[in-house]
Amino acid sequence: MPTRSDPANQTAEFDSKNFLKQLTERPGVYRMFDEGGNVLYVGKARNLKNRVSSYFRKTGLAPKTEALVGKIASIEVTITGSETEALLLEQNLIKSLRPPYNILLRDDKSYPYIYLSSHSDYPSLTFRRGRTKKGGGTWFGPFPSSGAVKESLNVLQKVFRIRSCSESYFKNRTVRACSTRSTVVPPPVWSTSVPRTTRRTSAVPACSWRVRTPPSSRI
Repeated sequence: MPTRSDPANQTAEFDSKNFLKQLTERPGVYRMFDEGGNVLYVGKARNLKNRVSSYFRKTGLAPKTEALVGKIASIEVTITGSETEALLLEQNLIKSLRPPYNILLRDDKSYPYIYLSSHSDYPSLTFRRGRTKKGGGTWFGPFPSSGAVKESLNVLQKVFRIRSCSESYFKNRTVRACSTRSTVVPPPVWSTSVPRTTRRTSAVPACSWRVRTPPSSRI
């Protein structure tokens, strides 16, 4: 299968039909180049053949996509072992190459993460879209779907009893018992009934969860 179309054999119009015939259905990353060899766009796919084919359908393309397709002179693909690996490679390529047609993906604003806050006494585990440098906490991800993040948060909250509410909600809370407390479940570590030293050390095993996360799921 092709890893890149041959610019030397290109006419003024990209021969998408011939390229797509040989393209794999495995996950990976694709890079689209113009006639000058400049990267126009970087994308990922669970199925490279289906995803790249979607750019060359005759109807239903957005104006931005039509403009992109009109400039394509060649396409390069990199096969990965999983969709998650493709996601990570795509992010790294976007950061390093800064393709002009990746404006919406720039700065990782669309990808879900888990964030462990750096609050000294009351750490929290929360869902975040995009990774920032603010807060000084610990980031886990990116994940291929928001559902994976929510499932992980549900498990981590049950195991480590770390709060999941936002900082603004926590700062303006009233003095009351935790709504998740029950007769068979220990109180959350941010409950006033739990010693401060316990609250601080409870975040340590939660943070070590990163070590057990598959390498392809974190950066």
